[in-house]
Amino acid sequence: MNNLKYGGFRYSTQNIGDEIQTLAAEQFLKKVDRRFDRDKLRLIEDDGDKYLTIVNGWFAHSPKDCFPPSDSIIPILISFHIAQENKNHFLSKPCIEYFKKHQPIGCRDKGTMKMLQENGVEAYFSGCLTMTFPKRTSKPKNGKIFLVDVPPFLNKIVHFQKLNNFETVQHFTNDYGETKLQIAEQLLNKYKTEAKLIITNRVHCALPCAAMGIPVIFFGDKNDSRLQLVKDAGIPFYSSRLKLFNIPIDKIFNKVPFTRNLTQKILFHRYKNINIESDEIYSTIVNPLKDKLITNIKSQLKKFQTK
Repeated sequence: MNNLKYGGFRYSTQNIGDEIQTLAAEQFLKKVDRRFDRDKLRLIEDDGDKYLTIVNGWFAHSPKDCFPPSDSIIPILISFHIAQENKNHFLSKPCIEYFKKHQPIGCRDKGTMKMLQENGVEAYFSGCLTMTFPKRTSKPKNGKIFLVDVPPFLNKIVHFQKLNNFETVQHFTNDYGETKLQIAEQLLNKYKTEAKLIITNRVHCALPCAAMGIPVIFFGDKNDSRLQLVKDAGIPFYSSRLKLFNIPIDKIFNKVPFTRNLTQKILFHRYKNINIESDEIYSTIVNPLKDKLITNIKSQLKKFQTK
């Protein structure tokens, strides 16, 4: 394909994890000629060029403005996730026709895979592109424990264990565009060079760090299908919810301070004996998933680059 151009994604969100997904995709591209707003892919103005674009990640805040994308995009649909609240749009006739035109679709999670398969689309579980960052070549001598967007009770556990060399990080920013992308890149490099352990409830912190060979502990809602891929990657997964009659207490009574504080206290006592500095905490299953995904994406790109 002569004069092939390449596209990437930009976002209007505060979540740095979005840019981490962009960095994961763009590491496989020879260059990036243009970045498109993930939530406005259908509204792209035609400049006469076609852009080979890895279409990965969570879809989407503005489904009707997003999908199906403009003809300006030549898509590689991989690590694709359909949010439950948007499934009616993404399973509509125009979207299904688009998926079938570009099948098979690589799905970030098995829930999205099943959703598409049940609607006649060839789909497979690919995992997430943030699993594909290169493994670091060395460990820091005096590494830090990074607490990334963790629930409050985890801070108490750190103090309970009298750990000093730790740092709290938030994966949110009010910056956008290139600045936000640079922040994401700097954060990943910080983890790579300084972290001995990551504790987080952010998928796009846990997966890239595990891929880089950094031990990770993950806290989240075990019934959230979106988080299944964290388990598939072999990352130690602990519940950050307490349930009564199968109902998340903290979700229902979040506006009642006493209940929220009680929930945090119970969780603290449940997990206070986790050996945070244990050398046994390490992700092992991510490697075969990672290798398969890298081979897959390189193979798909090659098909277009050799035309």
